[in-house]
Amino acid sequence: SEHITIQIEIMVPRNANVVKISYNDLVAACSNDASSSSVDDLIEQAFGKANSSSLGIIAITDIPSLPSLRTKLLPLAPKLAALPPQQLEEITAPESQYQVGWSHGREKLEGDKLDFSKGSYYANPLTDDLVESMLERRRYN
Repeated sequence: SEHITIQIEIMVPRNANVVKISYNDLVAACSNDASSSSVDDLIEQAFGKANSSSLGIIAITDIPSLPSLRTKLLPLAPKLAALPPQQLEEITAPESQYQVGWSHGREKLEGDKLDFSKGSYYANPLTDDLVESMLERRRYN
């Protein structure tokens, strides 16, 4: 059986300022152009312009139910990674450049060397329904 290690390391300079946007402000900005200017400014601050010292990181704060969603989601990670390859392929989305769904051995870390030491599943737990996504892909394939 194959083992996949999940490791997160973030190196942030001491004087760095991670831009934070409240979930409610983000939702409001997405539904109303009038309130989006402050969110747009924060996004620009996070990602900066050319030659900027921005980190390229935005933290979304105050997400409703996040602790309970995380508690339900994290124990599923080893079960997901242990699925047979054909089932993992059903939730792989190469058309998104592997930014949605399952990704394993797709990222390049050094030159052309692919990283097979971890697997990732990219989703929004507030809006994405994995089972529904799999059923929909089966209907159209």
